[in-house]
Amino acid sequence: MHESRSEIALREALRLMQPLANVLVANGVTYPQFVRALKTTFLRAALAELRSANAPATDSALSLLSGVHRKDVRVMRTSDGPPPSRNRALSLAADVAARWMRAPEYLDAQGAPRTLPLRGRLANEVSFESLVQSVSKDFHARSVLDELLRLEVAVVENEHVRLRAEGLSSSDRFAALADAFASNTGDHLAAGAANLRAAAHADNLPFFDHSVAIEGLSLHSTSVLQSLAREACGAAIARVEAEARTRNSQEVHSLPQECAMRIRIGTFFYAEPARVSHMTPAPAAGASGGTRTGNGSARNEEHFAAATK
Repeated sequence: MHESRSEIALREALRLMQPLANVLVANGVTYPQFVRALKTTFLRAALAELRSANAPATDSALSLLSGVHRKDVRVMRTSDGPPPSRNRALSLAADVAARWMRAPEYLDAQGAPRTLPLRGRLANEVSFESLVQSVSKDFHARSVLDELLRLEVAVVENEHVRLRAEGLSSSDRFAALADAFASNTGDHLAAGAANLRAAAHADNLPFFDHSVAIEGLSLHSTSVLQSLAREACGAAIARVEAEARTRNSQEVHSLPQECAMRIRIGTFFYAEPARVSHMTPAPAAGASGGTRTGNGSARNEEHFAAATK
């Protein structure tokens, strides 16, 4: 039997989610935190779907489309997102760091987080172990310490633990890269989603999406190709940007607000180790931009349309 569209969409969405899950876990976001925040995202998607169909956006309809419980729908429709959770299990390391910075018994005379011994020698002695136990008894102190070390929020020095307050805040560079990651990838996903929507009822897809993948290359060749891609794609982007800015300067003052459009053109290069069972030359891409897969092969997927939405 053929897979349903929902089965295909879920399977491929999980492939997209793996790099995102890697980013979330690496930066201390847990599965329960993400799932809770995701409710609002599904609610907004259901609302957009109903509006595109000119259907009434009732709590019942939103709950049916999104799968979010009607009680949560009512709460989230009147706010910008889900209420903050007080469940300590969602991000125990963050809660331990927060208590370390606020609870008087863990602060020094200047109000800064004290450097704590890993374990107290006396029953009631303040220590990192007692700090963790005061937040939750469900996790071993060593596991929490390992997480704080991984996140670079704590440092171990001579059997003592010091909180790195600077590690709790993001750098301007990280914030800028995260914003660019979300903006660029978000628009790429939106273009692909628009093509998937149009695939069932349109011959021409609204946006082009073109990539080439080749397996079976040395590290040296990978480096050479990255430099070539940076040079070639940079020149192409600069040419399009120059034309876009010229047109923008000509149209910005006369274009009605309701007719204004925005565009994003992006390129990327990615490489990772690949297991190649046999080495064969990558075949040239077909004239029609078809798809080729397999070891030592090229994957070339291209969708063009004359018009954009």
